[in-house]
This record gives sequence, structure tokens and C-alpha cells, in this order.
Amino acid sequence: MFALSSLQRLRRYTELDDTVANNRLLSLYLNLTSKNIEKYCSCLFQKTSRTEYFDVDSITTQFFPKAVPISSITSIASDSTGLYDGAESTLSDYYIGSDSRSINLDYPQIKAKRGLRIIYTGGISEHGTQSIFTLTNITGTFVADKFITGSNSGAVGIITTTTTASPITIDVLYGIFEVGDTLTMQNTEGGSDVSNVSAVVATVTQQSLSEAAPEIAMACETEVRYLFQHKDNFETTSISRDGSSYQKNDKPLQQYILQPQTRSILQSHRRYFI
Repeated sequence: MFALSSLQRLRRYTELDDTVANNRLLSLYLNLTSKNIEKYCSCLFQKTSRTEYFDVDSITTQFFPKAVPISSITSIASDSTGLYDGAESTLSDYYIGSDSRSINLDYPQIKAKRGLRIIYTGGISEHGTQSIFTLTNITGTFVADKFITGSNSGAVGIITTTTTASPITIDVLYGIFEVGDTLTMQNTEGGSDVSNVSAVVATVTQQSLSEAAPEIAMACETEVRYLFQHKDNFETTSISRDGSSYQKNDKPLQQYILQPQTRSILQSHRRYFI
């Protein structure tokens, strides 16, 4: 399950204390919402190598994988039987579409179910909230689980693990770290800088989804907050009849699995072609 946010971020967004009961519910809602957002968008956000199969109609030369943007193509093969048992043909005449959302063939292939196999790397980021930076001008020692702030961006995160001073992995809480940011360490969020511990971001090795596409993380957090606020009573009101209390639905059953506010945030990422 590719989580689109984190417990650390969700606790701050919902203003909930770090308790077992809260974490249990937030984890459940985080996993559920992450899955529902990818389902609604018909898109996969984690950047990794994938294999997808497509039906071929002898006409279509443009295909739309689920994970975008497409970074690279490993191989494309054609098989009229759809079995890919070693008898498939390897294709070489193809290219990534100009928007990095499609893969185009120079020639159509023979009509077949599962007639095309595409192995490619696509997606926005390798991790929902963790970014990796190489550093320069390092002073002192960064310590895991301490807070860290970027001087130019104002971004804040938590140091996850670092065996050496560079690279450093940061679980981003808010903001977008920038190349050239001077990183300083704090013992508490918003606290004073720890003396003589700083470094400058030289390169971004891995940018988190929450930085590369903050609207997706925001959509996830908005939906989770809604679910938590309505955990005991989903869009219902109390009515009384004959001295007894009942619950009735405020609204008819929704067509979508996500709330309207969440859907509006996600519109630019929705994949309409299946």
C-alpha cells in the first residue's frame, strides 16, 4: 500500500494527540483513503518499475499506463496469444508521448487480448512523504528523530535515518525543501536551532510525493480528517419518535467514494482514459 501521507502529517492536520487510539484510526483511514484516491484517479502514484498488459485492436498505437509521468521504458513485447511464454516478439519502434502520460507505437499490432506487454518505470515519487538530499557545507552532526528546517523554503521535517552526514532522509511535515536551503536542526518543532549543526542542500536525490504533488497529499489529509470527524455518525442526524431516538441519513448515498472537496483537489490527476 502506497501511503499518500503519514501519521505525523495527519496528526498535525487533524490536531489530534499522539495516542494509540488516534493512531489506530488514522492508520486505517490513511490506507483506505490512499487506495480510494488511486481508484478515483485511475492512476498509480508510486514511482517504480511496472509491467502492464493491454488489449490490441489492430488500430490503436497510443497506450496509457496507470503510473505517470512515465520515466523510461524497459521493453515492449507483442504476443497474439497473450501468454508471453517465450514466443512473444520484442518491439523497438516506440516512444514516450510528449506529456509523459502515454506510450506510442510507430505501427499497430495484430488484434489480441493482452496483445501488448509494456515494462516501464512511471509514477510521481518513490515515497509519499520522505525526501532524500545530498548536502554540502556540513557542520556538526544531524541526529535521527530531530526536527529540521529549511532557511529559504521554511519547510519543516523530521530526520529519519542518517548513517553519515550526507545523504540525509527527511520525513517532510510541510513545505517544499529547495536546493540551496540551509538546513538547521531543532529538538522540538518550532524550537531554537541546535548550535553548530547545519548544512546546505546540494541536490535532491528523491523528492517526496508531498513535495512533488502537494495537492495529492492535501486531498488525502482532507479526506482523512472528514472520516475522523464523522467516525461515529456519517452524515446522519438524530430524530425522535414516540419517545425513542433514531438516526436518519442527511444525504442520499453518494455516487463517489470521496467527498466533493477531495475530488476537486484531485481533478488535475484524474485519468479519464482506461
